[in-house]
Amino acid sequence: MSPGFSLREPHPRSDGKQCRPKENWTNGEAFDGGIGTFFADVDGSGRAAAIAVNSTGPSAGIWVRRSDGKKFGLKENWTNGEAFDGSIGTFFADVVGTGRAAAIVVNQTVWG
Repeated sequence: MSPGFSLREPHPRSDGKQCRPKENWTNGEAFDGGIGTFFADVDGSGRAAAIAVNSTGPSAGIWVRRSDGKKFGLKENWTNGEAFDGSIGTFFADVVGTGRAAAIVVNQTVWG
């Protein structure tokens, strides 16, 4: 298997019964997060970007590869190397209605 990930999307690259053959959207470059790998529209383009979240090391932070509809672009570090992850979970969703997903971290808090 080549490094990186391939994308299979059931729509519109589908005949309604099966997915078409795999397409490589990362040019063979590995792209994944130790905390998680996510897909969400982060820039309001209507297309999901690939998002990798890492907590330590030189790849710490939230890395984004925006989609042009045919491939994912170059890696962009959206947190300037700062870790941004929650002990319970890290999520991406449009919480204010802008059409852009925000990074959401959930941490365990004890209320007393």
